[in-house]
Amino acid sequence: MKVCVTNRTERVTLRFTCEEQEKLYNLFAKADQPTFTDFLRKLIFRQRMNVSCRDESLEDFLQEMVWFKKELQTIALSFNQQIEKINGVPQLFRWFTRLVMVASLHKTFVAKLAEIQDTINRFPEKRRGENSQLCNFWEQ
Repeated sequence: MKVCVTNRTERVTLRFTCEEQEKLYNLFAKADQPTFTDFLRKLIFRQRMNVSCRDESLEDFLQEMVWFKKELQTIALSFNQQIEKINGVPQLFRWFTRLVMVASLHKTFVAKLAEIQDTINRFPEKRRGENSQLCNFWEQ
């Protein structure tokens, strides 16, 4: 049986144009390989490697959703405070005043929900519009 030696003794020299080298370094920056040599070796032999892809439209969408969450929390807090005050006030006049305030908070809440729904509906259109690419070494 033949014994296979794992030492790498053979050397290959390649020359790249500036554009090709820039493209390779950009891909290397996204890959999870510790050295450029390991990256090139896996690339040449078409071995699997993890690549991080940044999806800006998804990040924008998530940032908007976090903002909407904070807005809804403040509206819900105000709404709950008004409801607690309504339950604690026995006088009819004050009860109606609080009820008007709750109605305005309800309108604000419904408007925010409509805004959130519009943002969610716009998200797939944004992604189709910007021709999102999959991170694939062979297509780049």
